[in-house]
Amino acid sequence: KFVVQKHTFNANNDLVILNQNLENGDVLLYPNPADQYLFVSNYSQSPFHYEILNLIGTCVQKGFAECNTSIPLDNIPSGVYLFTTGSTILKLFVRHH
Repeated sequence: KFVVQKHTFNANNDLVILNQNLENGDVLLYPNPADQYLFVSNYSQSPFHYEILNLIGTCVQKGFAECNTSIPLDNIPSGVYLFTTGSTILKLFVRHH
């Protein structure tokens, strides 16, 4: 299922902790917008394969990651991206510098 998450920073650029009732299998990506790292939590499979796609579907980064870890975004320009796993969980996130 496709879920657009709320932002995780407020207008002052302070981190906002979200109290969400996550269902089994829901992946939490934060912060959103992301700067240097994207943190992944609540994913039941570890390690897992992921891909980051731009909005035309081109893969801009892929790899393997552990749950409750960070993924570096150093080589990704600012923009809007989709995060997908091997089990086709899609999340929308924003990368900014």
